[in-house]
Order: sequence, then structure tokens, then C-alpha cells
Amino acid sequence: MIKDLSATTKLVKGLYLTVKRRRLERISIYIHFAFMSKFKYQIQ
Repeated sequence: MIKDLSATTKLVKGLYLTVKRRRLERISIYIHFAFMSKFKYQIQ
């Protein structure tokens, strides 16, 4: 029972971390594109 619980908590933690990482990646990509468009407009 306790072993099962620790396994599930590990799984949940792993899922949470992957979701967090994906969200961070998406945000960083969005910021990158925003900066790129800004620089493009400045150059033009």
C-alpha cells in the first residue's frame, strides 16, 4: 500500500514537471517570436 502510494506520487510529480517544462518552453518560444518581430520592425 505504502509502496503503491510512493509510486503514484512519483508519477504525479513526473507528470507535473513535464507539464511545467512544456509550458515554460511554449512561453520562451512565444517571447522569442515577440522579440524577433520587434527587432524586425526596428530594422525596417
